[in-house]
This record gives sequence, C-alpha cells and structure tokens, in this order.
Amino acid sequence: MPPAELMQSLVPVSLDHYVGFEGEGVFRTFLETTRTGYRYLTFSPDSRLIVGQTYAPVPEPYSIVRFGPEPHNQVAITFDDGPDPDYTPQILDILRDRQAPAAFFIVGENVLKSPNIVRRIIEEGHEVGSHLFFHPAIDEVPVYRVMAELFAMQRLIASTTGRGAVFFRAPYGIGEEDMQAEQARPLQLISQAGYIHVGGGIAPRDWENIAPDEIVKQVLDALDQQEGRVISLHDSGGDRSATVGAIGPLIDQLRADGYSIVSLAQMLGTTRDAIMPPTNGAGETFTRYSFGVFTFAGTGAVMIFWAAVLIGTIRSLGVMLLALRRRHFSVPDDGYLPSVVVVIPAFNEESGILDCLSHVLASDFPDLSVIVVDNNSSDQTSARVTGAYGNDPRVRLIHQPIPGKSAALNMAYEQITAEVVVAIDADTVILPDAISRLVGAFRDPKVGAVAGNVKVGNRHNLLSVLQALEYITAQNIDRRAYETIRGILVVPGAIGAWRAQAVRKAGLYSSDTVTEDADLTVALSRAGYRVLFEENAIALTDAPDRLRGFLRQRLRWIFGMLQTAWKHRGAYRQARGVGLLAIPDLIFFGFIFGLMAPIADFVFLGTLLNGAVNLIADQTIAWTRSMTYIVSGYLALPILDFIIAAVAFGFERRERKSLLLLLPLRHLIYRPILYFCVYRAIARALLRPLVKW
Repeated sequence: MPPAELMQSLVPVSLDHYVGFEGEGVFRTFLETTRTGYRYLTFSPDSRLIVGQTYAPVPEPYSIVRFGPEPHNQVAITFDDGPDPDYTPQILDILRDRQAPAAFFIVGENVLKSPNIVRRIIEEGHEVGSHLFFHPAIDEVPVYRVMAELFAMQRLIASTTGRGAVFFRAPYGIGEEDMQAEQARPLQLISQAGYIHVGGGIAPRDWENIAPDEIVKQVLDALDQQEGRVISLHDSGGDRSATVGAIGPLIDQLRADGYSIVSLAQMLGTTRDAIMPPTNGAGETFTRYSFGVFTFAGTGAVMIFWAAVLIGTIRSLGVMLLALRRRHFSVPDDGYLPSVVVVIPAFNEESGILDCLSHVLASDFPDLSVIVVDNNSSDQTSARVTGAYGNDPRVRLIHQPIPGKSAALNMAYEQITAEVVVAIDADTVILPDAISRLVGAFRDPKVGAVAGNVKVGNRHNLLSVLQALEYITAQNIDRRAYETIRGILVVPGAIGAWRAQAVRKAGLYSSDTVTEDADLTVALSRAGYRVLFEENAIALTDAPDRLRGFLRQRLRWIFGMLQTAWKHRGAYRQARGVGLLAIPDLIFFGFIFGLMAPIADFVFLGTLLNGAVNLIADQTIAWTRSMTYIVSGYLALPILDFIIAAVAFGFERRERKSLLLLLPLRHLIYRPILYFCVYRAIARALLRPLVKW
C-alpha cells in the first residue's frame, strides 16, 4: 500500500467490534451508540517518525447499562419460548400451589395457538414479556424483521391480554455478554422503542433434557457463585417434562435456603402496571379480531392438512383392497361370436386415421366391419380413408356435418344393426386381440359395456411419460375397484365396447356434457346394466405432449366429469354403486380433495422451510414434535402411492417397472398441474351460469 494511503487508513478508528457494559444488574438498556473517531498523527520533522496522536472526536463503542438492584435474598423465575399447551399449564399449576410469581417471555406463533394460556398467566398474577413472534436469532435476520416482529408481538399481547409488555428477552441468550456490533444494533433499536432487555442470569441447560435434580443443582450452584438472581428456564420448544419436574423442588429448596421468590417488577422496584400497562380501545378490538382471523386460517390449514392425509390414506387403502379383491369375469369357451361393428369418430385426423384403421382390420375377430364418421373435418381425413379403403367392403365412410363427438356416434348408431359396437378414437391403435377380449363379456345379457385398457403410446417426453404412469395406475387400480362395487364411471372413448341395444335403451349419446362417454356409462348403469373392465384389451393412444394441450384436455375431462356427476346426482335410486359410492368419490376426491391438497402442500412446505431456517441458524428450537408429525403424515401419502403403483404394475405384465422411479416427479410436477386444472374447472362451472345470465 502506498505511504499516503497507509497513513489515511490510520485516521478513522471504529470500535464496532466491541460492546461495553456499565453497572450491574439483570436489566439492560443502551447508553451510547457506536461512534467512529478520527486519529491525527504528529510526526518528528527530523526522523519522520510518529511522535504523538490526538483524537477528535474520541471513538465510542456501543455502551449498555446494566441496572436493577439484586438483593441477596431475592430471586426471580422466568420461562422462555412458551406458551406450550402441555407444559405451561402444568408449570402454572405448580406456581399457583406454591404462591410463586414468575415471568413468561412468550413467542407470538405459540400465543396464536394457545391464547387462553396467556390470559391465565396474566389472571394468576404473573408477568409476560416479548420473545419475538417467530423466535429468530436477532443477529442473523434483518433489523427490519426484528422490529416488525417486536411490533406484531406488542399488538398480539395487547389484544390477547389487554396489557402491553415492556420487558424483552432476545432469543438464544443474545445480548448477555461479549457481543459484537451486529448483535448490539437490533438491541439498540429495541431499547429506543422503550423496551427493557432482561438478561438470562442463571440459565440451567434444561433444553438438553437433563434430569430435574440436575436442573435444581445447576441453579443452586450458580446462586452460590453469585452469577445472578434471575433464573431462566424453558416451558416450550421440546420435551419440557424435566423442567416441570424441577419447578416444585426448586421453589421449595430456594425458600428453604432463605430466598424470596419475587416478580421482575418487584426486583426492578416498580409496579406490575408499569411494566405491563393496561390497554383498551377500538384499536385493540380490531387487532384481536385480526389475529383471530390469522389464527383461524393457520389452524384451519393444519386441520385441512390432517384431513387430507387421513382421508387420502383411507381412500387409497380402500381402493387398493377393492382392486385386489376383484376377480376377472369368466368367459366360457363356447364359441360365442356376436355381430360386431367398430365405430371410429374422426375430426381432422388425417395424420393417424389410416394407422388406426390398419390395426382394427388386423384384429383376430372374424367378420369385422368398420364405420368411420367424418365429423365435419376440414382436412384430408375423408380423402385418406377413401383413397386407402374406398373399395374395401369392410370399411364404410359416412359424414356428419354437425360438430361434436356425440352427434357423430349417434349418426353411426342410426345405421348399425350389429349387437356389439366397439368405439375407438381415431388417434388410437389397438392390439390384434383387443376386440375379441372385449366382446366375450357380452355373453352375459346383463353386461351393457366393457372398458378397455388404454395406454400412452407416444412416450416422447416427461409429460407424456408421467401420463403413461397415471394411466397404468388409474386403469389397474381405480377401474378394478369400481368394477367390484359396480361403479365404473367411464368407458373410455379410446377403446370401449357397448351393447347396441343397451345404448339405445339409455338414450344414445348426449350432448349435455363434454364427456359423452362418461355420461353414457352412468346412464347404462342407471338402466340396469353392468359395466366391466377388460385389462387385456389394450389400446395405445396419443397423449398430449405439450402443456397447453394437456391443460385443455384435462380441463375438458374434469369439467365434463363435474357435469356428469351433477346430471346423474339421482343415480343412487337406480344404481347404488354409482350413486352412493362412485359419484360421491368423484366429487369429494376429484374436486374437493383437489382443492384441499394444495393447502396441505403449503403446510408441509412451510414446515420444511421453518425447520430448515432454524437449523441453518443453529437454533435450539430447530425442530419440534409437531413438525415431525406433519412431515411424517405428508410423506405417508407418497409412500402409500408407491405401494399402490407397485400393485398396479403387478397387474401389468408388459410394462417396464422402471417407470416407478418417476413417482416422485408425479408428486412434484404432475399433481400441481392437475390441481390447477381442478381449480379452473370448478371456476368455469361456477361462472358459466353467470355468463349465460
């Protein structure tokens, strides 16, 4: 460093690294704020050596005054981190029985959970002080947060108890001795706000779960060594049973040794009203209701969390047990061969229609005929079909100018004389034995429809692969379970077989909903027919591989199922499995549960964030039992989901088990997107009548 710069660096003198204390006592307030001094050096004209120095002004460190008489025969007992719903009432009982006062330095988030305990503290003559709202280490968070928490804490105490709070104690014992400037700066602002900082004095390590006898011993040894007259214990933040066990013996021993147990106000030589001034007015009422709403929201979120976990677990286990209980319907080998026609509705499907047709015509089912319904396409769909199969007597092309899949299918039914209709989407290809496997169930005249097993064929990116995983689980668990209770709600348009007579009896396809397949499926059940699931009738379909297309498809599905549930809300009279079980399950778990689940996610993420921040700050209350319960409860659902998915893959012989490794991504990425679709669908359902009006 050049000489001039070196000399210049010697001029300012700062004592930010040092905090001075004056006086004795457990109470602290600021006397001086740090001040930078300037040093001026005097040099010898001959040797150019430094021969003198002066300061103008003199540098000043932070200076804290300790005050408050501590008579030799008086002690005060204080508790930090509460209130706790388990331990604080037990401590209050002991203090009441022994007529001993105490001071409680309370934490805001705990006050919101147990306001009645704080009121009891005041009613029984004890004192309260601020321990901040979220118990942060004040030297590791911004000063504005400390002051915001201090203000919020003051409003909370006033609205809860009708009194203010002058006493303050910093979490983690910050502000005792050997402080640095970053610790002193927030304490200075707190003092300027009118608070009196109360030191910890004697602090037995009760947070380490030492025995009650050891707590008593540490306190008595510290008193013998003149380490102070204020005892700092903890009534929350973990297992405080040892602290509870130590209070009674400690009070008895202190009095036996000649000590008087006094309040902090008595030790300071003032009154209780001076350190907890009464408050009143409309402002306090407004604040009380404001915090009440905040508390209700927090408590409600936790209640919703546990409701989602509990109900989700019960539902998942129930569905899995029903799926395992289900047995595949038997098909006698008696040569049953009904007449079958395949109907393919097509709207702008020029890219895939020929592939779909070629796979249908390659079916092992004999005497198969196909009807392709061009549903007002604007591309070359009809031209492709005519060019490839115009002379094939098995394929017939008809045109339906009225848009809509239901109109296209109903037009086909006007020309159908076959007993069984297999409906296939134009973007789907089927395996050669799919139709044969579907048709066998219709030997039973009570069977009205059979759902095939749809799989995602275009597994090109993460979104389509996650849909493939969803299809495998839903097909093999949900449909099996629903078949057991006769409650299948959807025969998929991608592949499904229908008894033509039953469809006509149910009134054909309806345009009342945007999910015409689900609407007709429920109508068949209400007409007295059974709906089955044939897992070996496999079709490969193209799933949306872009987010926009996926959102559009799922909005239609979810909204359509909501329409179907509302339209068939009276199904319990004709089809109990559908009306009493399947539709309520759809409404609750498809919609209400979808609304609850994001709240549960926020509770879980908030718990993790809170614990992570505490651990990073090396806080003594880094993790609590309630946090453990929330994390354990939340993780129970993904674990159960993995078990269910494994069971689903057990039903599938042709699927790669490695797909199970993507289950975490389904929870992290896929589920939030589905919940977003649920919110959109419900909003659309609610707003649609208003728009029409």
